[in-house]
Amino acid sequence: MGATDTRAIAAFSQAAVGMAYVGADDRILEANAKFCELSGRSRAQVLALTHSDILCPDDIETYRQVLQPLWQDPQLTHAAEYRYSWPDGSSIWCRVSASVVLAPNGEYDCLAIVAEDISDYKQNEDILRANESAWKQSQERLNSILSSLDDVVWSVTPDGRQLLFLNSAAAEVYGRSMSACLDMPRFWLNAVHPDDRDRVQASFENLSSKGSHDIEYRIIRPDGELRWMRERSRLVRDEDELPARVDSLATDITLRKQHEIELQKLNVELESRVDRRTEELSRKNRALEQAKRVAEVANRAKSEF
Repeated sequence: MGATDTRAIAAFSQAAVGMAYVGADDRILEANAKFCELSGRSRAQVLALTHSDILCPDDIETYRQVLQPLWQDPQLTHAAEYRYSWPDGSSIWCRVSASVVLAPNGEYDCLAIVAEDISDYKQNEDILRANESAWKQSQERLNSILSSLDDVVWSVTPDGRQLLFLNSAAAEVYGRSMSACLDMPRFWLNAVHPDDRDRVQASFENLSSKGSHDIEYRIIRPDGELRWMRERSRLVRDEDELPARVDSLATDITLRKQHEIELQKLNVELESRVDRRTEELSRKNRALEQAKRVAEVANRAKSEF
């Protein structure tokens, strides 16, 4: 045996991944220590089995379907994830690669199997999948709640130029379709009454220093209707304390404002009535005082006469 053969045998025996040679009948012809470890069996036990015997029953049919093309074309290789079943009923996930080994005369000799334990990866994959499912369900619940609100909820980038989220209430409140709102990243600012826009814009720009604002302003809908809004916005920072987005909630307070305006009108009218009544009483008091003075003068005149 030459030095090259010795090194090849040593590399096979001491490899950190499972390696085995499998015959055309799927019988395991040779296996290294790592392959035996992955199968949960001794070398003697492994050499008495076929490769399919080690696979989880649910994976055998898939494995057999890929063998035929390999034996027909030695240029092909196969790699897939399979479960190796252990005698105690447990199993581990392995990434298994298979390729044809040719004999010196060019005829098919056997399959070279390389198996690598990916159980930790699969476990992490399952955890990630479960987390993604939980996150998706959480997002669906949140979206359901936000969609049921009468208030308009939106998120924008810190500069307000990119719309990140918008709930369906925007269409009703702003009088535009959702697609129109989504196509207009600053729809909320564009709708602000011209007399209020500079104040709203300045308040938004100050979020970087103040962190939040609570502001009331008017908007004008496409149909010309004027509505009053109360907007509460908060600057959200990332883990590095850099501005990440601005979350906003806007409530239509038009009815409240109308009631306030009506109340103000009533107060003005009441104050006007009070002023008129006060003036009327003052005139009457002055007239009484004048009449009293006239009467006193007349009485003095009678006395002197």
